[in-house]
Formats: sequence, C-alpha cells, structure tokens
Amino acid sequence: MAMATKKHFPLLSSAATIGAMALKNRMVMSPMTTAYCNDDQTPSERLIRYFEERAKGGVGLITMELITIDESHRYMHRSMTLAEDKYIDAHRRITDRIHQHGAKVQPQLSHTGPESVAPLFGGPQPVGPSVSVSPVWGWHSRPLEISELPTIARQYGEGRAGLERRVMMASSYMLPIVTTYWVLFFHRYAINAQMNILPLRRKPVLA
Repeated sequence: MAMATKKHFPLLSSAATIGAMALKNRMVMSPMTTAYCNDDQTPSERLIRYFEERAKGGVGLITMELITIDESHRYMHRSMTLAEDKYIDAHRRITDRIHQHGAKVQPQLSHTGPESVAPLFGGPQPVGPSVSVSPVWGWHSRPLEISELPTIARQYGEGRAGLERRVMMASSYMLPIVTTYWVLFFHRYAINAQMNILPLRRKPVLA
C-alpha cells in the first residue's frame, strides 16, 4: 500500500475486525463479474490471477463475483458454483493465493432465481416468488413451493465451505425470494439449529 494512502487516509488503512475475521485494512473490493470462469463452473487460472493481483494491490477484503448455490441454475455461461463438495478444492486455490498477500475473501452466494440462465443449457425452468418474466432473458419463472425453501436454505449454508465465514447475498436475484417467500415460510414454520422444519404452534402474527 502506498505511503500516501496511510498518510492521508489513516483510518481507511488501519486494521479492523468483522466478527472473528481480522482485516489488515478497511478497504473492501466489491464483487464484479468477469466471465473468467471455466465452462464447468470452476474458477480458471485467469480468474485466480485476477483476484491475486487485487490482493497484491493492498485491498484488505475481496468480495468474489457471484457464486451460485445450485449448479443447475447458472448466473451466466462462465460463472462459478459451490453447489457440491467437488468444487471446494478449486475455490481453495483462490483463497490460498489471496491469503498469501494478507487479504481475506468473502463469497457472494446467490440463488439466481428468475435470472437463471438454466434454459440456455437445457436446464430447469427458473424459479421465483411468483411468476415473472426475466427482464434480461425474457422467459418466465415458476413460483417456488414452500416445501422447496429448506433445500435452498441448506444450499446457502453448504456453499460457505472453503471460504471466509461471511455471506453476501447478491443484488436482486435472491432478494425477491427472501422478502416474499421467507416471510410466508416463517409465518407457517420455524427452523431449529439442526435445520429441521417445525410447524409453528402459535398463530402467525400476520396471518
């Protein structure tokens, strides 16, 4: 980091912590789509070098570009996924290279929802809180069932493997599902620490 940055922005260049995660400074790189991934949804050497250069540049925390939690619902042709354990080692190559330069990593985990490009690859119909038309791709999503939500919740939890223990949900892709269907879900059910789904014993407040 240039001495000028430390001189003129002492707080920005000072160490900080987020929970148990210690950062060397307060500079955070926002997620940016590169399309540098491999066709099999794994990070390529080009993408790894891209993040490594940002770590060399002095940033304290890197937010990776969108990583899907369901490999059948891609974000784009060359995007990453952490849907299965088989992808973990490839992602650890990124974190190891970034950690060599003192930076930390947080994933941008997402279920792409209505914006899924699955139909381009012969995959399933995109899903959403209701039937909607993708403003980008023009196809219709189908409404999620309440019974599908525990699986999505579990996918988010499992997708954190191999990265720092922070999760950043991506922009509008999961937000409609969270704000609409999770409200409906928690009015009818409760989740215990083991992710078991339990019917609520009391009347919902917003029935």
